[in-house]
Amino acid sequence: PHPHPHPPPNPDPDPSPSPGTRKVWVKTFGCSHNVSDGEYMAGLLRAYGYALAEHRDAADAWVLNSCTVKDPSQSAFLHLVDAARAAGKAVVVSGCVPQADRHLPGLEGVSVVGVKHIGRITEVVEEALSGNVVRLLGRGGDLPGLHLPKVRRSPLVEIIPLGTGCLGACTYCKTRQARGRLRSYPPAEILRRAVDVAREGVQEIWLSSEDTGAYGIDLGTSLAALLGDVLAALEAFPQARPEPEPGPEPQPQP
Repeated sequence: PHPHPHPPPNPDPDPSPSPGTRKVWVKTFGCSHNVSDGEYMAGLLRAYGYALAEHRDAADAWVLNSCTVKDPSQSAFLHLVDAARAAGKAVVVSGCVPQADRHLPGLEGVSVVGVKHIGRITEVVEEALSGNVVRLLGRGGDLPGLHLPKVRRSPLVEIIPLGTGCLGACTYCKTRQARGRLRSYPPAEILRRAVDVAREGVQEIWLSSEDTGAYGIDLGTSLAALLGDVLAALEAFPQARPEPEPGPEPQPQP
């Protein structure tokens, strides 16, 4: 028999939206560590194929990265959640607000990315655009890697998180609830990130965390030791910069 002139329809079509056709708006509130988390999420989304919208009205999905330390920031964040719903946008919330209080009124029925799970932002956005609700709020596991793709607010400023959490237990602050106990990144990982971004042309490096002065206590080192190592690495950077790889040898003309 002759083959069918048209291929049969896909019996199991993929209902998920194509990243290349969708735009995502990323809005971050709060401290420099939170800004860095937002830059990482933007970098992951762009690397996956989503376009980053400069204005929220042009976006199909909103990623709202929240801060819980100050009431005005939290109120502005919750107002944007309501605005996203009213505009019919897919909405994903992240940051300290949902991590500190997963049952907060106003967050019903929205997808959530916890502070330890920013590396999975593309999965959650994809599910939200498909009409599903995903909540990733576990506190266990490794810290997010420092070498994830990133879209910086300023191409000349790199924010390197030193760790997450703090040693305090202040009753007036939700940081401990949101970020947990102090966990520091190994010095070698921070140094590697500092040298890599210097090679990219960054002119300023901010070292940031919730309890910066306590850096390294959990690893048996200190902030002072780290600063000495970072400064030494950056002072030596021009001499340590790798030479460009040689191109192919020119071929003799016949």
